[in-house]
Formats: sequence, C-alpha cells, structure tokens
Amino acid sequence: MVPLRALALRAGVRIHRQLGSPRVSQPRRFVWEGDANRLRALYVRTALGVSVRPPPDLHSSDAKHTVRVRLVRSALRHVVETCPQGLRLCVRMDSDGADGSGTCTSVGGPSDKSGVHINWPGKFDVDIATTGPGSVDVEEVDSHDIRVQTQEGQIHLVHVKGAEILLRSSSGSIRGEKAIIGSSTIQTDHQGDVEVDKLQGERLQVASGSGRVSIRSLYCGTANLSARAGDIRLGSIHGSVSIRSEGGNVSIGDVTIGFPESLGLDVRLSMSHLDLGVDVSLQDQSITSKDGKQHVTGRVNGGGVGLWAKAGGILRLHKQSWFQSLSTQH
Repeated sequence: MVPLRALALRAGVRIHRQLGSPRVSQPRRFVWEGDANRLRALYVRTALGVSVRPPPDLHSSDAKHTVRVRLVRSALRHVVETCPQGLRLCVRMDSDGADGSGTCTSVGGPSDKSGVHINWPGKFDVDIATTGPGSVDVEEVDSHDIRVQTQEGQIHLVHVKGAEILLRSSSGSIRGEKAIIGSSTIQTDHQGDVEVDKLQGERLQVASGSGRVSIRSLYCGTANLSARAGDIRLGSIHGSVSIRSEGGNVSIGDVTIGFPESLGLDVRLSMSHLDLGVDVSLQDQSITSKDGKQHVTGRVNGGGVGLWAKAGGILRLHKQSWFQSLSTQH
C-alpha cells in the first residue's frame, strides 16, 4: 500500500492520498483516481454540489475498476483521503471564504459545471452531506447504507437500492426517478417537495413541511406519510399505509385493501371503479354515482368494523388469510 502523504499545490490546495495518483488536468480542475476494489464506502462533506454516477464503461469487458473524483471549482481547499483501514474514501471541499460556504452548486450537467463529480463502479455505502445551496445527484447505487443530507440544496436520485436509506433536506426538494428500494426515511422540513416514481421497502416514512408529497407507486410492509401544509398525492398503494395531512389535500389513485376472512365490515367507499374479490359479498348494498365517481355503502360478513376509503382510480377489496398477510408484509 502506498504510504499516506500530502502534496502541496498552488493556491494553497492540499490533497491527502493513500492510493491513486492525483493530477491537475486543467486550471481550476482537479482529478483524483484510485482502485475502487479497495474501497467500500464514500464519505463526502462539502458546500458544493455533488454528483455520484457509475463510469460510462461500467459494463464494458475491459473496463478498469477505478474510482475518480473530479472537482471543477477554483480557490478551494481540498482533502481527498482514504481511512487507515483502506475501506472509506473521504472527500472534503471547503471554500477559502471567511464564511466557509460555497457558491456555485450546478450538478448533473456538462463536465465543466462546478461541483464534485464522482465515478465509482460497484456496490458501496454512501454518506453525503452538503451545506448552503449544495445539491446532490446520485445514480445507480446498490448498497447497504445510503445517507444523503442537504440544507438548501435538492436531492436527486435515479434507481437506488439499499437496506437502510436516509434522505433529508432542510429546505430543498427530494426527487426519486425510476425506483428507491429499501427501508427509507425521507424528510423535507420546509418548502421542499418529495416526488418519487416508485418507493418500495419494508418500513417507509415520508414527511414534508409546506411542500407536497407525490408518489406514483408505493409498495411496503408499513408506511407513514405526513405533510404539515402540503398536499399528498398517491398513485397505486400496496401495503399498510397511514396518511396524515394537517393543512393540505390527500388524493389517492388505485388502492388494494385486504382484510381477514372472518372480519365483519361496514363499508363506505368512493372510487372510479370497485373491484370486489370473488369471495367478497356485499350485503345491503347501495350504489350512487356523482361527479364521475361511484359511492358504495354496505356490509361484509354482517358488518362490524368501519371501513371508509376513497380512491382516485380503482379500489380493490378482497379477503386475505393470515398466511397471505404474512407474505404481504415481506
């Protein structure tokens, strides 16, 4: 293993390294490269924007397993190092300004955009935190622990998978494209929105301040969704979900409800279409139509527990055995 040493560059820049060869490719641009096979986790602290992506040649047969850290920014102090264990790559970028904050946070565009750009093949844990307006862009990560936190910056994810996922922004929005898979905590404290194409995990918790929550498809064992002032909009739901909005509206697309075979229900349903399971019989049924919706009341198994449900699309009601409920939870 190459001994740890420090290199002094012009403009007061310092780079600590334990493996790989740092080089200056252009003025105001810094590149660090190392062996990705010797690293298992990524730790980033910066006031700039951060993008983490697999290399373009990841699936090529002759691709090298190399991690690259590329910084496009002037007048900064840089620290890139590996921990003594040789397992974690630490990237710290601080400005030379008295307030210690960065300014330009454009991430995810052409290669000359300011920010920290990281290419890393393979599976690895991610722990990224930015200050000020620094945004974070993460694509195609499959790992155990994924943690991304920002202050004013946005969080943008494309197809990430982890056992435990934490996404938190003080005032920025959180956007998940394709899928976020894993037990997840997703939180925006102020005006930031939460928008996810597909959210899947055993335990899910999503909360927003005055921003809206929008999830196209939700698959879970249990989920808690809340918004203090924003709207909550859901597409299809599969699992046990608790929804609370203190000041906004709640709208739901397709909903599937399973209940124990012997449970009696007093139902009051509203949806565009009701899909009853073949083993579900609705007694004392009353159906009315209004504003393009069907409004159904009735009893199942003689009545008992109250069930009030409203869906923007299809509402499916079916019996579910104890064994089937265990399968759904997993």
